[in-house]
Amino acid sequence: MIEQRLDKDLYQRIFNMQITETQQQQNLQLLGAVGLILITYLFYKQSSLVNYNYLTTWCMVSTLLVALSAIINVQLNAKTYKLKAAFADLYLQINSFIFGLIFAFGQIIMGLELINVPHSNPLEPNFYVFGTIVVFAHVLGLISLTIRIRCFYLLVLTSMAPILTMQLSNWPSFSLNDPFYLINDIYILFMLFCGHHLYKTRDRLTWLVIRNDNLVEHAEHQRSITEQAYQQLEQEMLERRAVEWKLQQTNQRLEEKVRERTFDIQQINSSLERSKQSLEMAHQTAGIGSWDWDIKSRTIQTTNFDQILGYQNEEINDYSGNIRRLIHPEDFPKVRAAISTHLRNHSDRYESVYRIRHKKGYWVWVHDMGRVIQRDPKNQQPLRMVGIRRNINDEKLVAERLKLSASVFERAAEGIFILDSKLHYLDTNPRFEEIMGLPRDYFIGSHVFSYQHHGEKIQKQHAEILKSLMHTGEFEGEIVERDSKGEELPLWIHINSIKNENDRITHYIGILSDLTQRKNDERRLSYLSNYDALTDLPNRNLFKTQLHQLMIGSHDKKEKFALMRLNIDRFRFLNDSLQNDGGDVLLQQVAKRLRTLSSDSIMVARLGGDDFAIIYESTRFRNSDVKSQCKKIMHAFEQPFTVQDQELIVTLSIGIAMYPEHGRQVDSLSNHAEKALQEAKRLGGNTARFYTKDERVPASNRVNLENALRKALINDEFVVYYQPKINVATGKITSFEALVRWQHPEHGLVPPIQFIPLAEETSLISNIGEVVLKKTCQQIKAWLALGFHDIKISVNVVAQQIQRGNLIDEIDDILSTYQISPSSLELEITESSLMDDSEVASDVLQQLKARGITIALDDFGTGYSSLSYLGQYPIDVLKIDRSFVSKIGAHCHQEAIVRAILAMGHSLNMEVVAEGVETEAHANFLINEGCDVLQGYLISKPLSSTDATQFLQHAYSLDHFMTTARS
Repeated sequence: MIEQRLDKDLYQRIFNMQITETQQQQNLQLLGAVGLILITYLFYKQSSLVNYNYLTTWCMVSTLLVALSAIINVQLNAKTYKLKAAFADLYLQINSFIFGLIFAFGQIIMGLELINVPHSNPLEPNFYVFGTIVVFAHVLGLISLTIRIRCFYLLVLTSMAPILTMQLSNWPSFSLNDPFYLINDIYILFMLFCGHHLYKTRDRLTWLVIRNDNLVEHAEHQRSITEQAYQQLEQEMLERRAVEWKLQQTNQRLEEKVRERTFDIQQINSSLERSKQSLEMAHQTAGIGSWDWDIKSRTIQTTNFDQILGYQNEEINDYSGNIRRLIHPEDFPKVRAAISTHLRNHSDRYESVYRIRHKKGYWVWVHDMGRVIQRDPKNQQPLRMVGIRRNINDEKLVAERLKLSASVFERAAEGIFILDSKLHYLDTNPRFEEIMGLPRDYFIGSHVFSYQHHGEKIQKQHAEILKSLMHTGEFEGEIVERDSKGEELPLWIHINSIKNENDRITHYIGILSDLTQRKNDERRLSYLSNYDALTDLPNRNLFKTQLHQLMIGSHDKKEKFALMRLNIDRFRFLNDSLQNDGGDVLLQQVAKRLRTLSSDSIMVARLGGDDFAIIYESTRFRNSDVKSQCKKIMHAFEQPFTVQDQELIVTLSIGIAMYPEHGRQVDSLSNHAEKALQEAKRLGGNTARFYTKDERVPASNRVNLENALRKALINDEFVVYYQPKINVATGKITSFEALVRWQHPEHGLVPPIQFIPLAEETSLISNIGEVVLKKTCQQIKAWLALGFHDIKISVNVVAQQIQRGNLIDEIDDILSTYQISPSSLELEITESSLMDDSEVASDVLQQLKARGITIALDDFGTGYSSLSYLGQYPIDVLKIDRSFVSKIGAHCHQEAIVRAILAMGHSLNMEVVAEGVETEAHANFLINEGCDVLQGYLISKPLSSTDATQFLQHAYSLDHFMTTARS
């Protein structure tokens, strides 16, 4: 009877659970039904095959029924309207029947109605769309109604009633060859089978859960009964001894009593054994081991410890005398303290989490709980203690991972934020709050792009980010936001989507980097590349750029202008006589006075050292006016400068060149002004000189020099010298620069400075360049034959070679002739070579790059617009001009420019070469700042091919050159 009552309670409990869970799933079904009705309306409202009035009526009635059901469901879920399980079951069946009717009438309107349309194409989507919607309704039923299978059967059979009715009505003409009815029958059977199978599976799971709970409760109950029985037995034994004398008189009756009691004890023992087995099964299922410690005899009885720790009961008893050997040394003190506290009766129970050694040698985290259940009644000493031990190793590993992840999240150097699938903030780390300047609570719950009012530009950025996230689930790039003060905040943002096992996006994780410092550095670098850090005047780079632009504009407008080059007389003497930074202070005051005196000029620039330049429009200044301006400047410089409490009289030498009569190119005009300046200094300074043709090479000498150059080409008088370049990382010679020399039969070795300018003017430079390329490739071939396979040689290419249009063909022919790899060749292009026709230059460089030839930008920092060319052209190597390197250790501003060039080159993945390295101080500075390659007289002067070969064979290292420099 008890078991029947228990089974009845069990069935009622399962029934109640099924009803409750089905009610809870109603919201999903209602939501899905509304969605399916809406989809049906949207799809069929434009269809001419469905009666729109029928469709509208069906949608409105269906929606009202769903809404009514939702209202009833909300009321039933409230505590004040709780129904009995039987009534709730009836409501659910009625609800399922109504939903079935909704989709049944929908089939009549949208599905079966189409069949009667004449000339309708059965392949049109209209025939199958509502069928698909019905399938989705059944799938919702599988999810939410299979807990109560009757409800699911009602939904499926009711919704499919029109088709079944048509099939029965057409039964005499029914044929297995009719695919429509046959597929529907198979589908209905399959859906009913799935629902039944899912119902059985859920039912079995419910039974297993409840039975498992009942087994645990029953085991505890039996254990309590056992303890009571033991206590009762002890009491009875005392009573038996008290009335022993009576038992002698009633022996026959006593024996009967004994037999009865013996039978009862056997029954109890059997019950205890069953309870023990049930308890062991529960422990194994839950991963729990129990222990029973007889403190007086120092023995421990355990269950399931072999599964947790690998030890049998006998092995545990072997360790009982020295449990320290099993427990981790770091955890043993707290375990001993917890047990001692409980044994002294200072705590209600013993509990500890610690590591214990597995039989195989590794450590296992366990959660140990126990309680003393028997104490000596005289002195309250513990006699027996029982408890359970649970393996929590996996829980500990998960907790450690979560702790580590949280630590990384909190301490990351970048801003990190987490969004939900709708792009609302879920969490941010402290760095994110620091970057944005707003507290965490300001963001949580808000949309990622709704926390501030943005301008149109920023809103457009947000739209691009959203578009990228929708299409690819990822975005990475630079954006501009506004901080809490409303100021622009440049950021680098990377957002990635997180998907679940169904490939649906559940979260987004974003990483945010503040680019403010980087932008400031870029602006500072841009300033340093165009302005002199000491005087704030335009530097040589900006000067040449402006001069070039002025030439272009003046050429188009046929205008003229004057270029002045100014130099402080005896500046080296003045600089040496001043202490500390007195020379810099003097240069600043000179720059300030020149700027004041030349307010109507186009530009006042400092080209380096004590070298200044001023550009005047000659439309406002004739030659006489320019002379007057020079006198005005020199007169103003008669006023002394005060530097370090000293009055200094400074005079200037001025050289003047006029455009276009003294030069139509930047270099030629500047050089002619320089020559006029040198003439002014030769005359003793404190004077101004115009460039005149008398200062140029006489025409007869020029003709003779030009003829000699042409003969030199015919007689092969040009030779190539090679200056080594050393790789800082390896400390070895890895490349050379090819430098042309003229081996004149009478004058000996002529340096390039004496013939290159004329060669450029007479177009012979292209022929000389071709000779250098051929001899260089020939030398590469020779070194390959000697086993030097990793040597690269760089050759200078001028603008004329690029603009003539045959450079690519020349290089292809030369490489084919000598059969060498293009990677062994490097071409050095000056910035001025890229100015005349940037499109032609870019096309040539791209073709060279495609062939594997390395492109180097020579004399970086002295050209026109260096920063723009870094991104415009395929440049692999930056060469720092010797004018910067030579002033390392003397001018901190020049050192700052060198550092900036190195940082910029490395950030663009370019190799940086420093030329003009002549001292150990130069080398140490460049090595410490990360320069890749060194070139200069510290390593070697330019060498002939024979000397360069011997130089390679010696395999000198960087340490050798540094040691030589010190000695």
